[in-house]
Amino acid sequence: MIYDISVVQGDDIRLNFSVKFTTGTQYTFKTGDKVLFTVRPKIKDDIVIVKEVTVDEPTANVAINLAPSDTDILKCGDYVYDAKLINAGGTHTFIPFSKFTVKPSVG
Repeated sequence: MIYDISVVQGDDIRLNFSVKFTTGTQYTFKTGDKVLFTVRPKIKDDIVIVKEVTVDEPTANVAINLAPSDTDILKCGDYVYDAKLINAGGTHTFIPFSKFTVKPSVG
């Protein structure tokens, strides 16, 4: 399932990713798998946020942590994000893009 993400400019956020195949089977991340998370203003634009996590033990979810410095320099508005699973064997699985919204801080 694909979800839109909304963040407050300059806040910490933890994003938990899981992968479910079209067959309904839940993927278990294995040691050495990588998840690459990217954010862009539009699909073909340059990347403004990139995070890569390497799995160190089998798990159903992988956390991507965004620090305040990742979003405080972005203008408020809508972006797109995607993620890619690169398993330990080198196979790439793309998690389709969806909306990533940066909202202004009120404080």
